[in-house]
Amino acid sequence: KLSAVEAAFLAPGEDHAGAAVAIRLLAKGATLVVVSRGATGADAHTEEDVFTASAPVVRAVDTTGAGDALCGAVLAATLEDPSVWSDPGRAQRALTRACAYAALSTTARGAIPSYVSAADFDSFEASLPTREHPRRM
Repeated sequence: KLSAVEAAFLAPGEDHAGAAVAIRLLAKGATLVVVSRGATGADAHTEEDVFTASAPVVRAVDTTGAGDALCGAVLAATLEDPSVWSDPGRAQRALTRACAYAALSTTARGAIPSYVSAADFDSFEASLPTREHPRRM
């Protein structure tokens, strides 16, 4: 997982730095590269696909740890089902949930205190308006 800002540093002058870095990492053996875009969401790159998910709009008070929350949610999805990233529907759902978890983490101050339980996250997710399926690139 890297941020779009980090990707721009690693691939200066590239129009799509996140994708450029992801392609390089995948060519070196990575199987999944997630590029976070802050409040606008994230992209997940595999050898076969690129998935894009938006983050729900929240009243952010502290973004400390949001990238870690995103990474943790991606890891949780991977540990729950190691093949999740090879199925487009499940991969899209996992990335969308990870973006929602990261967004929720910005609604409380501090990193660790902002990481909610699975039950609290499920309640938050259920409260969200039904969103269109994020686009798959």
